[in-house]
Amino acid sequence: AGIFQDRSGLHGKGTNTLIDHTGRVLIPISAQAVDLRTSPPLAHAIERCLGGESADVLSGDALGHGVLAAVEPVAAFSGGCVVTSLDYTDALAPIDRLGRLVVIASVVLVVLGTVVSWIIAHTVTTRLAALAAAAREIEAGRFDMPIPGGGPPEVSQLSRALSRMAK
Repeated sequence: AGIFQDRSGLHGKGTNTLIDHTGRVLIPISAQAVDLRTSPPLAHAIERCLGGESADVLSGDALGHGVLAAVEPVAAFSGGCVVTSLDYTDALAPIDRLGRLVVIASVVLVVLGTVVSWIIAHTVTTRLAALAAAAREIEAGRFDMPIPGGGPPEVSQLSRALSRMAK
């Protein structure tokens, strides 16, 4: 009966049920009055299991909620089966969480990329604006103006070229 106490992977709503060779629920005791064969898809899977085959089922419960169930024969228990079921929304909850996490991460990356792009563009355009002002000073005949340097390689090359022109 220890396996029916272990709920790892079943979350709060999953169940493990042991049925005998007639399809009667043995464990858990609280479910003995329930006839699992009232759901046609589950009834078919239980019949297959009682015949020695494993089966998986996606069906609805009495309230219309989706339920995933696996039915597995138990060799040590002549003709019995284990029925493990989990609410469909509980089974998909990790996928839903992952989807939300991907959306949030995408938004954060887009915002971060936008900020970094703006900083880089601002840095380059500020240096180019300073070089354009220096070029206007050279054009006006004021060759003693200091030419601002630095920046990306292309901007530095332009700065050196303007400095050479001013000399």
